[in-house]
Amino acid sequence: MPDPADFDELYHASRRRLVLQAFALTGDLGLAGTAVRDAFVAARQHWRKVRRLPDPEGWVRARSWTVAQRRGAAHVLPRVRHRDRDLDPSQRTVVDALQGLTEVQRRTLLLNHLAAVSLPQIAREVGQGRERTEEHLQHATAAMAVALDTDSASIRSRLEQLAPAAGRVRLPRVTAVHRDGVRRHRRRVALVAALVVAVAAAAGAVVQQQWRPPTTATTTGGHVGRSSAPASRPVSRAMLLPATELARVAPRNDWAVWSTTDNTGGSGLNSDCQAARFADPHGLGAFVRTFAATGSPHRHAVQTVEVSRSDRAAGRAFGTVVGWYAGCSGTRTQLLAAYRVPGVGDEARELVLRLPGHRSYAVGVARTGAVTTATVVETRGGSALSPDRTAAGLATSVDRLCAADEAGRCVSGQPRAHRTLPPPSGDVPGMLAVVDLPFVGHVTRPWIGTAPAHARRNMAATPCDRTDFHRLGARRATTRTFLVPQAKLPPRFGLTETIGRFAGGARAAAALHQVESRMARCSHADHGASVHHASVVAHGRDGSSYASWRIDVEVTADRSVAYWTGVVRVGRYLAQVTFSPAPGRDISAADFRGLVERARDRLLELPG
Repeated sequence: MPDPADFDELYHASRRRLVLQAFALTGDLGLAGTAVRDAFVAARQHWRKVRRLPDPEGWVRARSWTVAQRRGAAHVLPRVRHRDRDLDPSQRTVVDALQGLTEVQRRTLLLNHLAAVSLPQIAREVGQGRERTEEHLQHATAAMAVALDTDSASIRSRLEQLAPAAGRVRLPRVTAVHRDGVRRHRRRVALVAALVVAVAAAAGAVVQQQWRPPTTATTTGGHVGRSSAPASRPVSRAMLLPATELARVAPRNDWAVWSTTDNTGGSGLNSDCQAARFADPHGLGAFVRTFAATGSPHRHAVQTVEVSRSDRAAGRAFGTVVGWYAGCSGTRTQLLAAYRVPGVGDEARELVLRLPGHRSYAVGVARTGAVTTATVVETRGGSALSPDRTAAGLATSVDRLCAADEAGRCVSGQPRAHRTLPPPSGDVPGMLAVVDLPFVGHVTRPWIGTAPAHARRNMAATPCDRTDFHRLGARRATTRTFLVPQAKLPPRFGLTETIGRFAGGARAAAALHQVESRMARCSHADHGASVHHASVVAHGRDGSSYASWRIDVEVTADRSVAYWTGVVRVGRYLAQVTFSPAPGRDISAADFRGLVERARDRLLELPG
């Protein structure tokens, strides 16, 4: 092994910088230090190759990030953050804000701000296209700006506030790294030599055994069967969906298998909403199969399969996968509908999502025993697959996997999709989430929601209703606002929701009736206001009631402002949702009614 004269220079020049990056990535100082140390030991072990690379520091960085995230996933979840009590409040705020991002958003942000990597190289490292990577960077930048209450230009300086904490990590001397790297290299050489000898010996044994008579076999009915225990039947590639089965789900397209992997390469993220490489980081294994299709509309698909160590662990993995799509925050996405599919495995759900660029996702997720599978079919320029077709494809996936020992019961009966409430978004229980919000005009930037706050004043009130939740008898009121940062929209553009909890259902119903009365009188009380597109549902799902209106208020002779507002009651809870559009950035009456109904669905998450 050559004695690298330039290894010392790399180690001393970059180790503190790499610890800062790993700390920002994981939020764990100890984990960052050990990951960087081990990455440098690996670099010393493979220095003959690493020294020839255009960017040796980039190799060490990628290795340290992989080690840090793998070891972080191996800890008992949820992990305890901020174990270093010396972090000051400002540093803790930065770490919390970073941990609020998805993995791919965090990696993209740190590569851009702390590693100074070009955008094309970031796209290659995170395994995304350039346009998609730009979206991740914009969303991460906007989310950090909101969380840190700063502007995007100050994010790098805020990240560098973690440098003093990273500087406290004790790293070994370069001589110790040399010693460990050389020792690993020598062990590797010895291991390879031993394997060569073992393989040669095993090959000779196999040749001799080929001619031995089958003493452990019995013959029955002309077939040969072993008298020992039956062979195990693990999940295999042969149990994944073939292209012919996918063609039955989407017959307008000609399908072909594009690739099949164990999902250990690249970023490990196979769709816009997937937040981590594996739903079960402690699982036994995984497969990912991608499909390409010709025909119209343009489609492609991906099937993922994860095998857990137990049914209970698979149940958690199932919930994680459903949560990725039910609370998709990695891109501008709207959850349109959710379904349950009884009779498919132990549990099965479907979700339909809308994405920018006239795209949609039909997502099917199922668990059978210790096996979790998901199929995502993306459609461009056409309608998403029907829920029943998605259910049929999900049933076929489970049926094929039921041949494995780890799988549970197979499909029973004809699978049918039944519309149901959306799964929890993982955001604020009882309140609208980003994934619930509709597309507005040609705005493709993601919505960002503020943290929920005590509503001293109802920010969702309009000039017509002037609803005050506390005066109406609410014991507690909470509000939050959604904006689209960096979209060059007027300041008044946005959406606000306020929810109030009343002493009982009768008090909440009386408050709703009072709002309806004020809206009915608005045009007579204020001649500059007009109210239209009124929709009132007195007896909705699960005893709910709700109403929505469009309000146009004339400000001057040639200028007016508009509002969409709606109120919904579920039990003792009352919510008001108000959207303030801008010229050319508006939604339809049907879209707003759908949003009010989704607010109703979210209220149903709260205890009665």
